[in-house]
Amino acid sequence: MTTPSPHTRPPYDFVQGTFLPFSLKNKLFIRIVGWQTLINTALSLFAILLCLPMISKFPEFIEAMENVDADYGAGIVMSMMGFYFKLAAIMLLISIPMFLVSSSALSAMFKQYLTNEDVRGFPLKFDGDMWRVALTRIVVGLIVFGVIILGYFAIAIVVVILIGAAGLSDSGVLAGIFGLLGGLGAIAALCFFIYGLVRVKPIVATSYLKKRIAVGEGWASSKGYFWWILLSVIVVFFISYIVQQILIYGSMGVIFTGSIGELSKFEGANEEEAMALVKSLLTSPLVVIGGSIALFLLTLLGSVATLCYAASGAHVTKLKQGGGPDISDVFAD
Repeated sequence: MTTPSPHTRPPYDFVQGTFLPFSLKNKLFIRIVGWQTLINTALSLFAILLCLPMISKFPEFIEAMENVDADYGAGIVMSMMGFYFKLAAIMLLISIPMFLVSSSALSAMFKQYLTNEDVRGFPLKFDGDMWRVALTRIVVGLIVFGVIILGYFAIAIVVVILIGAAGLSDSGVLAGIFGLLGGLGAIAALCFFIYGLVRVKPIVATSYLKKRIAVGEGWASSKGYFWWILLSVIVVFFISYIVQQILIYGSMGVIFTGSIGELSKFEGANEEEAMALVKSLLTSPLVVIGGSIALFLLTLLGSVATLCYAASGAHVTKLKQGGGPDISDVFAD
């Protein structure tokens, strides 16, 4: 058989591009996911402990929400805003280290898969590669966020123009056509957004390999693999979503079934008694132990999903760098 052109695109390995983390050598997948899950679970439990004292303030917050339009002065508004700021501060305090841990996990996976380096010992290293991965993820996120904002503005402008044009005309048919055009425009914007999300998938892996933020090269790496990357992302999404729902509703069912006795006491209880029952329920062994196990399993699922979502981008990056299957073998007789 004739030798293919050197420009022949290497074939996409769907299994590798979707479930790459499971094929990592030297139990790296188990080590990455294990440490990431333990650290993130500990951070989540710490956040919950910080939020517990705020439960006693919740009735005051509800009262402030109900009376915000009344003449109660700035104290009520400041109390309400303080609740929001405290909650946001706790979320920010936890989300930053979680983001860095996930970036370190991706860096460890890229290190073995893209550069064939041996990752020994504790895999979540906060080195230069991790910071580059984290920074690239931020840049990609800002690009996506910017596109979303521009898309919203564009859709809003088009909708306003169509509504105005429909209002100026007395034709119901013309108004219907304008409405149809608006709907088609929204669908087109959604398709464009999905297209952009798929095309940016290899940017993080490419930036890791190039030792610099390589947005253009990462975007070019996905050329010719759009549908394969999209399929991999869809499969990972549906599998993780189904497992997530099973874990959430399963844990809620177990906790609810075991707490029926406590829940029945809420009937006829006043506000003070209800808050005491809430505190008692949240600190009961069933909720604490069951909730902690559910949190651990959901965090474990999130750790695995994070790596699998990045698998397609890493696989395409390696194919573009000549690390895929040998073309002569693929086209051999």
